[in-house]
Amino acid sequence: MKKILILLLIILNNCNGYEAIYSRSNKQIFINSIENVNNDKISRIVIRKLNLYKNSSSSQNELDLRIESFEEDVVILRDSKGDPQIFKKIVNINLIAVKQNEQKILNYSKNTNYNNQDNKFNLNQYKKKLTQSLIDTILEQIILDLSSI
Repeated sequence: MKKILILLLIILNNCNGYEAIYSRSNKQIFINSIENVNNDKISRIVIRKLNLYKNSSSSQNELDLRIESFEEDVVILRDSKGDPQIFKKIVNINLIAVKQNEQKILNYSKNTNYNNQDNKFNLNQYKKKLTQSLIDTILEQIILDLSSI
């Protein structure tokens, strides 16, 4: 029993340097300005998340961003009556990053399929959760890409 306790203490003692993967401290992203092209819900969510990386002090590595996004629901399968059964939700985000007069265009697209439901309120709530999940996945990729510019 003592050996297990000692082993557990050694393992826990080595975990003191834990840090979240996407924390702000280990990323070198400095955003000067963010422009929202089409002022939709997706762009506002992305801007709200990227505002954490806005830099108040002047730096040479600042990025100017321009964001354009759209989402689309496409019918994949219909039943014999012609009613939709399966949909595909597509979220696209186009990002233009300008750093010291160099422009980089980044395009992100994620999609997922979902089934139609009889209860339209539950369907709308589910669609909102799917959209948020797709946006979060794209945001992780955006942060990784911007830190490498």
